[in-house]
Amino acid sequence: MKKIYLAVMAAVMLFASTCFAQPTPPIPGSPEITFEELLRGMATPSLPIIKGPKEPPTIMLEQKIDGDVAIAFEGALDRLARSRPNEIRVLINSDGGEVDATFRISQLIERFPAKVTCVVDVRAQSGAAAILQSCDRRLMTSRSLMMMHRPNVT
Repeated sequence: MKKIYLAVMAAVMLFASTCFAQPTPPIPGSPEITFEELLRGMATPSLPIIKGPKEPPTIMLEQKIDGDVAIAFEGALDRLARSRPNEIRVLINSDGGEVDATFRISQLIERFPAKVTCVVDVRAQSGAAAILQSCDRRLMTSRSLMMMHRPNVT
């Protein structure tokens, strides 16, 4: 999926560089923005990874979960997979978000070759709580909040 995304972006950039080689005049009344600035705004988002000397690398998941966050999360896991860690952590502090993005992140966590520990320091609500359930190990502080829609225990 990522390779297809990168190939499409490369094709768009190549097409754009040939079509828009000459600067185009701005549309009257519109903000002036160059094509390069537009492309930079379309760059793949990234999530911060914290690496301590004796601690496993930690991915920070502290925003609304959407398609961009799922792509960024996949990129973070790809970067971490290259170093072949025994364990990684995901620090969750989110109100949830889009269902498809939540499922994508959950799949990525379940398929990651190393042990994944998720830590909720403040809140894991809705989709973030579903992501928490995908982790090999789940930790919460005594003050943390987890909210799931219509939980069902069978």
